[in-house]
Amino acid sequence: MNLNNLENLKEELRKLGFSEMLVSDMEEKMKTGVPEFKLKEGIHITEKGYVTFDLPFKQSSQSDYYFLNKYDISFHKGQPLEEGKSFFVTLPEKDGKQQFKKVGDRADAIALFKEQEGNSKLSVGETFQKSGLLASMEKGKINFIDRTFATAFRTPPITETIRLDRGKGFTKEQSANLIQGRTIYRDDMLDASRGETYKAWIKFDMESGKKNGHYQFSAWRDPNYGFDLSKKLDEFNIKELEKPENRKELEDSLKQGNRVLVTVEKEGKAIKVFIEPVPRFYNLNFFSESGMYEKREQFLKEPVNLKADLTAKNLSKNKEQDKAMSIGR
Repeated sequence: MNLNNLENLKEELRKLGFSEMLVSDMEEKMKTGVPEFKLKEGIHITEKGYVTFDLPFKQSSQSDYYFLNKYDISFHKGQPLEEGKSFFVTLPEKDGKQQFKKVGDRADAIALFKEQEGNSKLSVGETFQKSGLLASMEKGKINFIDRTFATAFRTPPITETIRLDRGKGFTKEQSANLIQGRTIYRDDMLDASRGETYKAWIKFDMESGKKNGHYQFSAWRDPNYGFDLSKKLDEFNIKELEKPENRKELEDSLKQGNRVLVTVEKEGKAIKVFIEPVPRFYNLNFFSESGMYEKREQFLKEPVNLKADLTAKNLSKNKEQDKAMSIGR
């Protein structure tokens, strides 16, 4: 094992925001000298589901160096698997005995279950014997799906591949927000036609679907597009803006695409709400702690000017969106 290669990869993973457990697992795999291996990062839980990360490492054909040129992200709707539990898929009997396979990933378990052509059951639990039924099929036709599992069963995960260049690219936090349809801020976007970098708010263009197997980027350049996060925050009664250090932390987190919990005033009482930036429409979205949409106008310092608000929205629809090509180096 090349120790310089190991230290470089450790640094890359840490800069991308992956866990120390993943770093340790990578080192153990590299010690074995296998030509390639894949690691799975711990689950990132969101408001509407969870995100998983798969990192494929490959050894050079000309040296003992390993490389990480990409990682795959998947956004799953529904709740993640509880710790200590697994999925189980029953397989065709063999010598009169029931066969089954234990699966740790929900998407893999559902795919295996759907591949069966006879009678089969998909269940979850600590052991096969103590597992609870989620779905079943008879003669290859599904005849039962537990209602609490129906959304997860029928909704495939949203996936994307994040390309890397020597550890540079979207961080774990940024990619988790992008795959959920949120907008992040980068100051190193590359305009390939001009060979220049620029600043922009970017998101996956999920409305247009994938092209050549990948989502394209929509980008709103800064300052050209005209969305100023700091000025927009000042329009609202947000307690965390009172201290400079809290403001910086809040703005930095919003630029990562996070939905951030803040304190506002509603009907004379201080309450907690989540906010996230919506640069495309020059605004912020507000959500209750339970995830329900809140009207932003009720948190403004000054009464809303409906005419000006509509004008801004119309301008945002008419402005041309840039298409981001890649991340600057």
